[in-house]
Formats: sequence, C-alpha cells, structure tokens
Amino acid sequence: MLLTLGNYTELAIKDEKERRELLAQRNGEIWNGLLRGFWEDNQTFGIASFFLGHDLMKAKQHFYLCGRFEEISVKYFNSQVFDYGLSRMFYPILSDNLPFLRRFAELKYKKDDKGVPDMEELVLKGEGVLFCHSILMILKEDWEMLGRNLNIMEMKIINKKKNELLKPDYIIYKAIMERDQKTIEGTLEQLVSPKMHAKRNEYKLLAQYLSFPALGYAKLAWQMGLQVTVNSPLVPKEFLPVVPRESYEDSSYDFLIKYP
Repeated sequence: MLLTLGNYTELAIKDEKERRELLAQRNGEIWNGLLRGFWEDNQTFGIASFFLGHDLMKAKQHFYLCGRFEEISVKYFNSQVFDYGLSRMFYPILSDNLPFLRRFAELKYKKDDKGVPDMEELVLKGEGVLFCHSILMILKEDWEMLGRNLNIMEMKIINKKKNELLKPDYIIYKAIMERDQKTIEGTLEQLVSPKMHAKRNEYKLLAQYLSFPALGYAKLAWQMGLQVTVNSPLVPKEFLPVVPRESYEDSSYDFLIKYP
C-alpha cells in the first residue's frame, strides 16, 4: 500500500519520539545517525506543515532545523552531508533564515584520519559535491569562486553524455551569476517538465508535492534578487518571496543549545 503524506507524517512523529527516547538514554549525547534521523523527521514535518496544515511559517521553522542538524553534523562530526544530494541545501534555503544561511555557507568538511577527504580537493576534481559547493558560493555571493566552479563543470562534467541531467544546474548557476532572469525561468520550466521531474525526483511521495531542484533554485534566485516565476504547482509560489519568521527556535531540541 502506498503511504499518503498524512501516513508518512504519523510515522515520522513515532520515529522522532523514539529518537528522543534514545537520546535521553544516552544522557543527551548526540551521534551523526541521530542527526540524520531528526533531519528526515523535520523534512517531513515541514512539508506536512505547508500542505496539510497550510502553515508556511511553521514549515520554515522545520526547514531551519534541517539546516541546524546539518551544521552540527559538519562542524562536530566532519560529516560529508553535501555529498548526499541537493536537497540538503534547499531546505535551509527555504527557511528564509538569512543570518543562519550566511553561517551555513561557510560550512565544509575536511580531510581527517577516518578517511574523510578534503571537500575542496573533491570540488577541484569535479566530484558531485561541486554542485552543493556552488550553491554555497552563491549564498556567499563569491562570484569569483563560482566562476571557477563553472569552469570545472565545463571541463569535467556537463559535456559528458552520462551527465546530461546536470546541465540545467550549470545553466542556472551561470545565469544567477550573470543575473539572467529569463534564462533561469526557461531552465526551471525544463526542470518541472514531466520527464525531467520524474528523473530528478525519485522519491515518489515527495514528487507529488514538490519538484527539486526547481523549487530550490527558484528560491535561491529570489534570495539573490531575481524574482523568477515558474508555472507549476510543484513549485509553490508561496515559498518564493523572502519572508523570514519573526524568530527561529532551537529550543525544541535541547542539544541544539549546546552546539551553537
């Protein structure tokens, strides 16, 4: 039986309760897998808050929490969260917590004695993290570094047939840098086309509601002052204007206070 968003939210509530109980058993000592679990819970809570609860500001709080879990995961566990996919970037961006995003944009994992490679070295090699890194550079408005990344994409990625699906990402990064709103809008329309949406959104339940990376890129463009429009219900227009909450709370998880 296929789960509905309501069913999935009920499961997330149950899972989150169990994670909190495990955390209490360990006297509040967090671990990386726990953070991944809380990230998944709040991803679900955020989507449900908007589509079932019709509460955009509550959704933004949950998406901010997704970003906080990632921040802790990178800063304190040197986790390679930026290798996990573009959605790891987009939920914090959708939160509209601009001071937090400036901090988030500085995150990077580093080479260590546990086998984690240096993020910058992987970027230079043209590995998958290059795309998340490019979004971080846009958030920082570091156009020189973004230009370098675009050159790496041109040399090592987008001209290979196997990477054809990634060409729209390159086009959007370049168009944001060049402030070419028309090109961004045209590329977003490609990303929400049925064929491309199906290829880029393998998680079928979520794909009924949102189209990534289109929504994330549209929001990123708005944060850069480019008020793009996308003619698709999978890119809800309510998410696009930059309207922060009055405040963002860490208090729902005690350990967030301990890990600034």
